[in-house]
Amino acid sequence: MRALFAPIYLCAVSAAAFAANWPPVTPAELAATAPKVEKDAHAEAILWDIRVADEVTSNYPHSVQIHYLKIKIFDQPGVDMLAKVDISYPKGATVSDIWARTTKRNGETVELGRDAIFDRVLMKGGGVRWNARSFALPGLEPGAVVEYGWKEYHEEAVADYVPIDLQREFPVEAINVHLKPLVHPMFPFHMRTMVFQVPQPSFSEERNGFSLASWTNMPAFKEEPDMPAEREVRGWMLVYYEDKADIQPEKYWKDHGRKLFGAYKSETKVDGEVRSIADELTGKPGTDEQKLQRLYEYCRTHVRNINGPHNGLTPEQRTHFKPNSSPHDTLKQEIGNGRDIDLLFTALATAGGFDARMARTGDRGYGIMGWRTPNMYFLPAWSVAVNLNGKWRFFDPGVPTLPFGMLRWQEEGAPALVSDPKDPPMVMTNASLAKDSVKRRTANLKLTDDGTLEGDVRIELTGHLAVGQRVRFEDDNEAQIAEAVKKEIQSQFGEAEISDLKVENLTDTEKPFATSFHLKAAGFAQRTGKRLFFQPAVFQKNEAPRYTSTERKHPVQFEFPWSENDTVTIQLPEGFDLDHADMPPPLDLQTVGHYTARAFWTKGTRTFKYTRDFVFGEQGGVVVSEKNYATLKAIFDSIHEKDTHMITVKQAVTTAAN
Repeated sequence: MRALFAPIYLCAVSAAAFAANWPPVTPAELAATAPKVEKDAHAEAILWDIRVADEVTSNYPHSVQIHYLKIKIFDQPGVDMLAKVDISYPKGATVSDIWARTTKRNGETVELGRDAIFDRVLMKGGGVRWNARSFALPGLEPGAVVEYGWKEYHEEAVADYVPIDLQREFPVEAINVHLKPLVHPMFPFHMRTMVFQVPQPSFSEERNGFSLASWTNMPAFKEEPDMPAEREVRGWMLVYYEDKADIQPEKYWKDHGRKLFGAYKSETKVDGEVRSIADELTGKPGTDEQKLQRLYEYCRTHVRNINGPHNGLTPEQRTHFKPNSSPHDTLKQEIGNGRDIDLLFTALATAGGFDARMARTGDRGYGIMGWRTPNMYFLPAWSVAVNLNGKWRFFDPGVPTLPFGMLRWQEEGAPALVSDPKDPPMVMTNASLAKDSVKRRTANLKLTDDGTLEGDVRIELTGHLAVGQRVRFEDDNEAQIAEAVKKEIQSQFGEAEISDLKVENLTDTEKPFATSFHLKAAGFAQRTGKRLFFQPAVFQKNEAPRYTSTERKHPVQFEFPWSENDTVTIQLPEGFDLDHADMPPPLDLQTVGHYTARAFWTKGTRTFKYTRDFVFGEQGGVVVSEKNYATLKAIFDSIHEKDTHMITVKQAVTTAAN
């Protein structure tokens, strides 16, 4: 960032110095035996204090956050909950001045040693990296009070679009957020806030330019399976800078849609080379969609994504890569980032006679706040909108894991602002169907009389299921991928022997992501006397119920609809015949989907064949209100019961010869 500001000294006290002024642990806090906010809490924060100050030193801005927590532990689960602390932070930030202590019930104080703090990576993938500074709190015991704090520093930055969580895994008696904006004649923006899922606070002025927002009796945030994005259900505050107040949503979005069109116009310029390529690819016979797919594949195959996995670029090519300023540059270098590739696709589609525009889209993985929240922060992603037969369709060739016609699941069924010079459309992106994301599994196996199951297995994934695996393994080599897949299989079948493991189509997005292997699982079937009992739903072996809680606080929101097709063929050991082979009845989920399991028996070859067909979200994405959770849980409980259904085979009685 350029030095735009005259020297200003805005002092934010360090966490270690702030620790000296932390409120003392009182006898009443040590003597407390029950939480105040939630009666069943195992631990409860007495105070959570957050200070955010934007400053300038040596003409450069920086943002400093100081965090402090004082927590009472009530029982052993509370001790376990606080056994390890992870202070997460994004790439580019630094965390320092970590300080912690535990005050035991008898008043003894144990401080955290400097050598007890270590660094680790919490999450990495898709171009995103979150690091953490971690430590174990010392001297934990039921009845103790623990305190810890730290400083987070962002160089050459201000607190612009900084999310601050207001709910933790334990309840909080009091939360204080102190904000100090950057105020300078050369910085014409005002710090503003939005809060979500918590009451709107009133701000009070403090010393040294800070303002205070407070909350009391904040309940704990409890994660639930298949819940919406945390930003839609967890209490949080967004801190940002804006030069205008009282913005009208409709006007805001239309203005920004026009600005986007102007910004993208020069970046999607059609020149002679672009037009020549477009004419060649769209001049061939085919439907409009087939022509678009040719343009899409051209962008993917002729331009290597510098941020994509397995792109074959050498360190020298990466070092000498110069940012592209136009589709012409991208074609010339044959290297670009995801945005370059999207811009090239827009230019090619335009040259090919399509109405193609760059668009900004929401992200369901982060949270959809709706059109009533006028802020581009909530449309973080971009894609290419193409008008086909009067309807906007969305594409993103800049994401190397996506097949043609699909967006990341986070961007499907999300609001999109299509750039336009006059009247920018505000629409919803297309969503995939259950048939687009299929898990197809086949197994040809033999069962021995001691219960061992052995044979060949193949698993194919399409759509979002395949994208998920490709993203997961984008930073791994073949050996690492094979080891991860092997561990997954063994977690399902116990200490199974896995051999001849192959991973196919890791980078070819138009083909299923496939794994195949030879399986040998001892003890798969249980033998009792002359009978063998086994689960024909082999791929659901040891699978836990999807939902265990009888209560639900948040809606259920599936990432995307999907289908599962299983075919399992098992040859029984010689001398065995079916004894009990009834199958559970199918389950009709009406417009949502269906579940059907069938069994077939060929006596002459002792072959048992099992097929399983499960579809959920047949016509598109599925969101279930928390009020209907009991019904949804009953559906998946029924499916789990059907999947664990057992088949019985019996050894034939042999008659001794006279």
